[in-house]
Parts: sequence; C-alpha cells; structure tokens
Amino acid sequence: MENQPSPPAQLIKRVAEYRVVCYYTNWAQYRRSPWSYVPENVDPNLCTHVIYAFGNMEDNQLKPYEWNDEDMPWGKGMYSRLKDKLSSARGEVPKILLVVGGWNFGTQPFKNMTSSKDNRKTFIETSVPFLRRHGFDGLDLDWEYPEAEDMENFALLLKASAVEKWIQEGASPSQLVLGIPLYGNSFRLQSSHSTGLYAPVEGLGRGQTFTRQDGFLAYYEVCELLQTGGVRVWDQANMALYMYRDSYWAAYDDEMTIQMKVDWLKNRGLGGAMIWALDFDDFSGSTCSSQPYPLLTAINKALGRNVTEDKPETGHGSWAGGIVLKVLVSVVFLLGLLFCLSSGKVSIISISGCLAQAGSDNVATGSNSENMTLVQNCEGQSPETVINMIFIMMIIPYTITFLRCLWVTGLKDIHPWPTGKALVLMTGMVL
Repeated sequence: MENQPSPPAQLIKRVAEYRVVCYYTNWAQYRRSPWSYVPENVDPNLCTHVIYAFGNMEDNQLKPYEWNDEDMPWGKGMYSRLKDKLSSARGEVPKILLVVGGWNFGTQPFKNMTSSKDNRKTFIETSVPFLRRHGFDGLDLDWEYPEAEDMENFALLLKASAVEKWIQEGASPSQLVLGIPLYGNSFRLQSSHSTGLYAPVEGLGRGQTFTRQDGFLAYYEVCELLQTGGVRVWDQANMALYMYRDSYWAAYDDEMTIQMKVDWLKNRGLGGAMIWALDFDDFSGSTCSSQPYPLLTAINKALGRNVTEDKPETGHGSWAGGIVLKVLVSVVFLLGLLFCLSSGKVSIISISGCLAQAGSDNVATGSNSENMTLVQNCEGQSPETVINMIFIMMIIPYTITFLRCLWVTGLKDIHPWPTGKALVLMTGMVL
C-alpha cells in the first residue's frame, strides 16, 4: 500500500468531513441474547450515515422486509425507532438511508424493474413517497450483481433517478469510501499443525454460537475464541492478521489493522469508511474491550472525528419491559384473588355483572384500585366462575402480547430461545 503514488494535494483536505457509513441489519433483532441487536443499541455519534438493511421490492415498488419495520398499532416499528435513536446524537444527526437488494435478494427483481421504461418509472415514482413517509434521506441499490446485459439498464435507472453521471465518467476519490468489515472469514484446516497463510483447508469454518453461518464470524466471536485458547498472528511480510484455534482458522481486522487501513484511505484521498455491520462489533463493550464499539470507535478516531461514545441500551426495545411488567402485576393480582377465595372473603362472581362494573381493560392493567372494585362488587358466586371471568378478561390482551413475543423470539429465529424470553412465553400461556 505504501508504494501507491500520492494523490493530488487538493484531495487530502476533508478530515473534518470524513464519512463513516454504517449498515444496520433488521434481522439482527432475532439473534440470541446477549447479541440481539435493535435500534436502541446504535450509537448515533459514531456514524455520519446509517443505512437500514434491507428493504424489499415487489411489483417494482419498495416494500418493508420485516414484519415490524413499519409502525404497528401497539408501538413504533424499526424505522421509527432507529430514527428516534439517531436523533439523540450530540452533534449532527446522521443521515439515514434504506438499502434494497443484497446477496440473498437475487437479480430477478432488479432485472424486471430495469427492463422497461414503464417499470423504471413505477419504481422511481413510488420510491420517493415511500422514503419520505418513513423519514429516509436516500436509497441504496445493492444489486448483486448485474449481468452484462443488465448494465446498460442499470445505468439508465441511475440516470433516471437523478443520480449524477459519476458511474459513467468516473468518480473522484473523495466520493468513494473504503469498506471495512467488522467480521471475519473462517476455514477448517486440514491439520492443526499447519496454521499459517496458505495452509491447506477442508472447507469453511464451523458457524459460531451467535452468527451461526459457516465461514463467517462476528468480531465479538473472534474475541471469544481468542479468550478460550485461540492464537492471534500478525504476518508482517504479508500485512495480514489471522487467528487459529486447533483446526479453526479465521482472518479478521482488529484495532491495529483498522488504523492501517484508515491511514491508507486518508493517504489516497478517499472520503471515508463504510462498515458492515453495526451488530458485528462488540457493541456492549463486554467481550473485546471495556468500551463499546471498539472497532467503530477506532475508525472514528483514526479519521480524526471528535466523538464521545454513548453506552448502548440493551434488551429488545421498549415493549419487552412492558410485557414483563404486565406479567408480574397480573401474577400478583391473581395470587391475591386466589388468597381471598381460599379465605372465604369472596365466594362467587357474576360474569356479566363484574365485566360491566370492573371492565376488562382495567383488570388487564393490574391497577390495585380497580382490583378492589372487582372483589367488592362480586361477592356470592363460585370460585370456578372467578377464574373463568379473569381468563375471559385477560385473553385478548395476553393473546396479542403472546403472539408478538412468540413471533419475535420464535417463529423468525432458528436459534434456541433465551431463558428469559421462554419464561415470559410460559407465563403468558398460563395466564
């Protein structure tokens, strides 16, 4: 890298304007605890741009990809939550963009959309209102990858979208950012005795506990391996960093190599760095470093950006705490009611009378005053009817709560459920 010719001096002038482009992935919410990642985990001070991955495209129109991307009747969706979190930045609020495409998206939707003028027109005219409605500042088209016959149509799409003709005429270095991965690529060695560069391999490395993808691991998983017998190796001759543990081998970046890469991009006059992805860094500061986001922080510091890191929030968003609170309050309420039944202070409840006098919404909140109203006005009827009535009044809100929790923790996650979530689910089923 040091043999590269230096760029013109006018290109090395944008230290205060360097861009740090961060990708946020909407499926990281389903990862097992403690590495589940939601908008509240983002540190808005470490990025100049945040790109939300991924959007979907159907019938040449942008669509949400995840069930909770958009706002829901019971709470804000991921779009709104991420925008709220970014608005808490101490300085300039990061721009937020939506990306459509990616490695699993395939090429056919893009081929169909760009194949005719009418299809391109539909996409452009519907995309702008969609982006504005959800507060996005722009759109990232991640077509992986246009085939030879698609390139002309892709260029026509970009031109029709009012994007400058830089793709045709060549971009200046200051318009480019260098991609820096916050993950490693792994292989399974043929022999644990041959562990250097170019060592023979049998295949991809086994997927790790949280990312669960063969040949791939997050930076925090690299740190866990290093802390449990892994060996870090810096190959000075090849300027390469890797680690191995037994027959597991992985190449990755750490704070040292990131500093080197940022020095190179600054020397070449590039406009900044892009990272994939936020959820692969040690965002909690619990494994690789005592501070959150060690790699992303290293990028910012190397670029000369004056940032103060936030302590990211943990957990699964604002609604999770509400579920736990409702469960606990309801358990206390039911135990108290059962105690009254066993002591003989309450013997019968009229379903129709009590529903009319107490109201199902008040009972579901577990308010002490409303619970007393229920008990005082429902004397003289059977204990079995008490339980039936409570079940009827609580079935609707708890069915909704249970289905929401089940969807987030189970239906869309192939991993085992964390104990805490399973406890909430079981309690909800009992209630």
